[in-house]
Amino acid sequence: MFSLEALLIFLTGNASISKNATKETTPSAERESCPAAHVGGATRRYVHDRGKLTTCQCEYSHIWSPCKFCLTKRGIGGPCVKIRGPKSEAPYKPITPIDAQIPPEDVLLLEFAYSPQTTSPRTRAFIRLFASQYGPAIKCLSLRHAVLAYAACLLRADGFQERSDDHYGQATLLIGQKLDNPSEIQDGDVFAANLLMWTRSIQNRRRDAVHHAGGIMTMVKVLLKTSPMSYLSDVFRVFWPLVFGDATFFVSLGLDSYFTFSNEFTRPITFKERISYHEEIIRHGESGIQWVDVTLLTIHVSLWDVKRRLLSYLVDVANKGPHAYERWKVDNAVDIVMSELADEDYQNAVKALEWPDPTQAKSWTLKQELTNYLGLRILTIDLFNNLLKASTIMEGLHSFEAASIARMLLEHGRRHRVPLEGPSACYTWGIVLDLGISGLVFCATDVEEGMLPHCRYLTLR
Repeated sequence: MFSLEALLIFLTGNASISKNATKETTPSAERESCPAAHVGGATRRYVHDRGKLTTCQCEYSHIWSPCKFCLTKRGIGGPCVKIRGPKSEAPYKPITPIDAQIPPEDVLLLEFAYSPQTTSPRTRAFIRLFASQYGPAIKCLSLRHAVLAYAACLLRADGFQERSDDHYGQATLLIGQKLDNPSEIQDGDVFAANLLMWTRSIQNRRRDAVHHAGGIMTMVKVLLKTSPMSYLSDVFRVFWPLVFGDATFFVSLGLDSYFTFSNEFTRPITFKERISYHEEIIRHGESGIQWVDVTLLTIHVSLWDVKRRLLSYLVDVANKGPHAYERWKVDNAVDIVMSELADEDYQNAVKALEWPDPTQAKSWTLKQELTNYLGLRILTIDLFNNLLKASTIMEGLHSFEAASIARMLLEHGRRHRVPLEGPSACYTWGIVLDLGISGLVFCATDVEEGMLPHCRYLTLR
């Protein structure tokens, strides 16, 4: 049985634009040897004494394993803090437990958060920005605990989930105290709540994620209302649209959640604001990531957000039936989401896209592959909008507009083979699913309302 609910499960992830979408890269060797100093603690964590470094560099297989020098020369089998190469090290001062009187195991988690990885490229770039604004040990306490919770969450080994929960709890407590006393809210607390939201999302704890999203929206409004923009940090001035947009995305996933938080929405985040923070993300991003140009990346993320929310509404209506929600409320939710694509700068950017030549498909670059994929995504969004504005999903599937969009999807898909390898393969799942969605239209072509028992999610009883 094929259902819209199944599509939702498959479409909850966002493919990162990386050289390898399924495999973490091993950090490159950066210094050959490193005299180390024991920093104490029962867990026997070690941090390199940077004052004794010469022209050496570490050799190690993973950020959480000991380097070659510590393992062979000093007999240290536990983790040690790695030092990156000159270019990677440049934005940060050395982190030591003395900096903020933090345990050495937390120093190691911070180093892992800053380490070169191709997973979660946007969030890791964001965390590197925190280091430049708040210091490598992150002096904002709620934000430091949130970063540590996120880093521990990414490590699947035994014990790290408990540590993630511990830091999560401490960060949540600190943010809760600030919400009880709004005059004490700092911009670092907003970023902390953003990381906690994504941490809970990774752990598939949506209720907690939505709770933090609500907190983000409240804190951003407090800061923008009570503090002149010039008094706020450079990072906040650039990135408040990102964290507020993330929060809006989470609370507007699903119609019930949208209706609960709809009064909290102010205005859509503009395309220019998205361009601004994506420029900083790319600038602070890992060099191992094959970034596309900022305009294309911003279109990509904007379309994914819209598509994901519309799909969640489609699933709600399909599961609960056409009479579960008042028609005007569904229309309003769809219009609010689609308004983000009415942005004049976004529309101009899409019009200026250079669509790749299908006759040269064998030599397409990553940029051309992504541009081609965005063409499919735009058509899929049009299809979702059409289905949600119809009286029932089946009526929408029967419509001339849906049939026209589905044919355009298939024609677009025929222009170029689906990429199966290389950096572009990270879009394969999205391409296949978008093309598969068009099949729903043809599946419903000769079927009357309520007469498709093996596709009950479409009949709406």
